[in-house]
Amino acid sequence: QMSARDASVSDRAVRRALAALGVHQAAAVHLLAAVELASAGPAARRDLPGRILVRRDYDDLCFVRRDDWTAPTPFAPVTVAGPGAVDLPGGWRVTLDPVLCPADAAQSGAECHLTPPGWPLILRPRQTGDRLRPPGRPEKALKDWYIDEKLPRAQRAVLPVLAGPDGTPLAVARLGPQADRCAAAGTAALRVRYTQTDENDTWNTWNERTDTDV
Repeated sequence: QMSARDASVSDRAVRRALAALGVHQAAAVHLLAAVELASAGPAARRDLPGRILVRRDYDDLCFVRRDDWTAPTPFAPVTVAGPGAVDLPGGWRVTLDPVLCPADAAQSGAECHLTPPGWPLILRPRQTGDRLRPPGRPEKALKDWYIDEKLPRAQRAVLPVLAGPDGTPLAVARLGPQADRCAAAGTAALRVRYTQTDENDTWNTWNERTDTDV
């Protein structure tokens, strides 16, 4: 962890992050406050001079300009009437294409192949009561998956959930599809691709991994 290393290495990492946000002078007490977050709780935060917020997101320290950043809020559900690409808040793009399911079909949080669920579909954030059982993994509440996979709290509000006509989650970005909705090889399928086009610009942060040498 950053806080367990030589102090000069930790200070250099923090100085580099602050310099990326235009802060080139920082007192030792403020550098120490940022370094100490590396061993704090997963959602701890500190305010530094220059209106800089330092936030611990699991294994990352995120340095944010308060004047440039507001916490993402859940987006309104989007009804999808047919195949195509849909752009969503947080830089997310979800592309839905009818295909023949290949033998080596991806079934991941970036791309999956579903048994065609029918239209319209719904793209939305997580809702209370949502559950997910990805292939080869247990069923859990979606909220628990977000925590277990260490998805930063600030990003959860804009993480796209693809739901069927009845509102049941079919697939979730970064986590994958429902195991019982995966298409079989050689059958008609709906390919779902999740891409995040401008993640860094969206969060307006400079991240320092707390477990990586710098």
